[in-house]
Amino acid sequence: RILKYQGNFTQGLTKLKVLTFGNNQLTGTIHKEIFTNSISLERVSFESNMLSGSIPDVFQKMIQLRDIRLGQNKFISTIPASLFNSGKTRSEGATRSLTKCDLHGNAFTGELPGTLTKGVPFLKYLYLHDNRLTGNLDTELFCGAANSFIDIRLNNNSFTGNFKIQCLMENLELISLASNNLTGPLEDGIGHKLPRLREIHLFDNKLSSTIPTTIFDPTNLTAILMYNNQLTGSLTANMFNGASHLEHLYLNGNKLSGKLDDFVSAKGLEALKKLRLEYNSFSGTIPDFT
Repeated sequence: RILKYQGNFTQGLTKLKVLTFGNNQLTGTIHKEIFTNSISLERVSFESNMLSGSIPDVFQKMIQLRDIRLGQNKFISTIPASLFNSGKTRSEGATRSLTKCDLHGNAFTGELPGTLTKGVPFLKYLYLHDNRLTGNLDTELFCGAANSFIDIRLNNNSFTGNFKIQCLMENLELISLASNNLTGPLEDGIGHKLPRLREIHLFDNKLSSTIPTTIFDPTNLTAILMYNNQLTGSLTANMFNGASHLEHLYLNGNKLSGKLDDFVSAKGLEALKKLRLEYNSFSGTIPDFT
């Protein structure tokens, strides 16, 4: 049956640290009064329900909150900046302990908060995919947690602008910006700023330029998914010298050209399992892949 939660059911639970109601059939909204006395919470989960409305400013005082999961509901409105800051100045102890924020699969709109990571330097996992977010995607928003990020997923939104990494993110393993409206060139040196990258998902955008060779530099890289863009140029042997762990290379649906003979002779692709190059403008004979 459908459960509807309302009221301050945490009243008196001042020592409560974990509160999870994920994977139920809860409806209704999150009222501001619900967490009045629950400032010691470290983990909150209402994922996979049918909750709606906007997110009130209830999490701002939860300095110890490490994990918040509100994904796969029906939340609307913009993402409140209070999720990511304590409302205090730096001298008053503005830093929070948040390491995971999952808001995917809702109907959030508008731009990302301008103070997205300024108060959460330990944020590792940010899941905002499958929403209706818009605006120019400025990756400088992530620099406040640049040393902590492991996984960033913003795919299936309507972000615009160029894809350019603004800071060194030495622990980032996966970034997904697929299915947005990103344009412009891929920056040279992208691999140097993401040295531990394992997967990069940029498919279904409007990116244009040649493919920078440095995108293949991260030694643990296993997947590059950049199909359905407007990438140009050719594939040369020296592009893949450091791609010894690359398993999935999807470049189909672009404007790549040239012959594939040089690509086939490339060293460093011994781990490759799936290669997709259809719907480009390659020419010449079919190379010997054996």
